Amino acid sequence: MKNTGEVSWFLINKEDLVGLLLGESNIIDYSRKRPFPVRDLKNGKIAVGLPALSRNGKCDISYIVISDDYINDFLSWVRVYSEVIFPISQFTRVLTLSEYSLLSNDDLGMFDAIEKLSRWACVSVGETLAQSESSIELKNIALSRVLSTYTLPIARSNINHLGLDLFKLCHDRLHKISHDNRFSRRTLQLEHLSPVWDIVLNGSSHENSASDAVYLMLDYASKYTSGYRKPDEKLSEVLAKNVLLRSDSIEERVMGFNKLSTEIINLKSESELNFYSPVIAAAVFLVGRGTSHLFLLNKIGGLIPMAFVWFGLIASFTGPKLWDVTWLRAVKGAEKLLKNKFELDSISQADICWLEFSWLLEVFKSVEELNELPKMLPKTLSVEIIPGSTLHLRLPGQSQEQEAKIKNDVSMRERALEDALSQLFSLSNKLQDQVNYYSSQKERGNTFSKKNTRESATRNKGARKV
Repeated sequence: MKNTGEVSWFLINKEDLVGLLLGESNIIDYSRKRPFPVRDLKNGKIAVGLPALSRNGKCDISYIVISDDYINDFLSWVRVYSEVIFPISQFTRVLTLSEYSLLSNDDLGMFDAIEKLSRWACVSVGETLAQSESSIELKNIALSRVLSTYTLPIARSNINHLGLDLFKLCHDRLHKISHDNRFSRRTLQLEHLSPVWDIVLNGSSHENSASDAVYLMLDYASKYTSGYRKPDEKLSEVLAKNVLLRSDSIEERVMGFNKLSTEIINLKSESELNFYSPVIAAAVFLVGRGTSHLFLLNKIGGLIPMAFVWFGLIASFTGPKLWDVTWLRAVKGAEKLLKNKFELDSISQADICWLEFSWLLEVFKSVEELNELPKMLPKTLSVEIIPGSTLHLRLPGQSQEQEAKIKNDVSMRERALEDALSQLFSLSNKLQDQVNYYSSQKERGNTFSKKNTRESATRNKGARKV
């Protein structure tokens, strides 16, 4: 396991952790420096790891290690009695003993990174397009969407760790998320993506021509995918039957793609469509003899989303020489997300670690507790699936009960407002009636006064004549 320096270990009780994380206490007051205390990690004890000690003993805790059989009790205690430090991921990295053992037996580093980096990036861009809810061009997709793909944490686990144990652990945890009905079901599940990941792991890293890359992908797809297929039918043979795709005329190649896509789209079962998705991806790549005609997939991508992922795999087999500028920019952006160097003693940038995330879901049976957690992005929770591999998870909205309550509250407020306005209009009308009444009374009084004045003047005039 690679760290930035030698780790100093201290053994503490759970009650001691609060003061340490809040900076209210000094680590050297609790226990002496020692090697990793694996045998003492029992009876509720916690191992605290620090890369180096300052003279006053105060420094950031790199990670804490807890026995696997105690982690749930520990998180329950923190959530109830020390909520101020929950989630602990805000302060430090949380590991179980089994996780730490896997990391201890693994060499961290960018193993095989140069060869695998662009391949993983291409596949992650393809998945980003496939998981999009609506047809959208690659140039209009925000790079942040790549962070929500299943491929990105899988790629990080492969790039950061030599062994496959952590890769498998990451895969298993992603599988739990993908099949959790409390989260929105995605277009593609791990069952769809796993064959492509296996090809990236086991395939060659040589760059190929467009034609060679297409048929290499089809051979791999036939080997790694299962499901519907006709007896003795190979995907490469299906593509080879379309002569127009081999034409030197771009118009004829487009015609060949339209013919092939129409035939495949008319297939009735989802398993058939998924089986032939590599052929559709291959046809699009042959039309442009590179990535330039990716837009042809936009019209049918909703029916065959895996075609985007297979397209990304083909592009990874050719290298940048056959990429258009839009694809190149997207892949380089994805590569930046994969290049971030992982070191265990650096604090995680995720909102929450897997241990806390899975515990919350297990205890509360809903996602409401997740909505209340501090997050870097609104409505999006970043979960560190394994150390160094993070998935951005879109949180669902309020429950139906909450939405009904909100609508009911709004309706009640609207009715109250309507009643208030009605009363206001009624008072206004009454006031206007009063004003009109007094105005009419005043006008009648003035008229009567003028009439009396004229009559009095007439009588006085008659009296003088007499």
